[in-house]
Amino acid sequence: MLFEARVVARRTLTTWWSFTAIALVTSTVAILVNSCDDPDARARAVIATTVAVGGVAFVLCWVFAPVAWLLGRALKRAPGAATVAAFGALGFVVCFALAMIVPGTDVNA
Repeated sequence: MLFEARVVARRTLTTWWSFTAIALVTSTVAILVNSCDDPDARARAVIATTVAVGGVAFVLCWVFAPVAWLLGRALKRAPGAATVAAFGALGFVVCFALAMIVPGTDVNA
């Protein structure tokens, strides 16, 4: 795997765009299924959710990009399964920390 700065930056942007697109689709489906009858309120809720999630994802992607780059460099000669497991663990830690910080989330639910 390549862990040059340009490749990491491109993959970080790809991750952010992908996460924002997934947030747009999931928020649209969730709000259409579970929301009120006002179409304007639904549209505002989808836009607000996507912008908020996209903003948080942008910050997290760029804050943790150097950590991911260092992790990738450290695992340069490791087998693919070890690299996937390490990045999965990093993602889990970031998601868990975010769930503990964001108001209204309950990990024990």
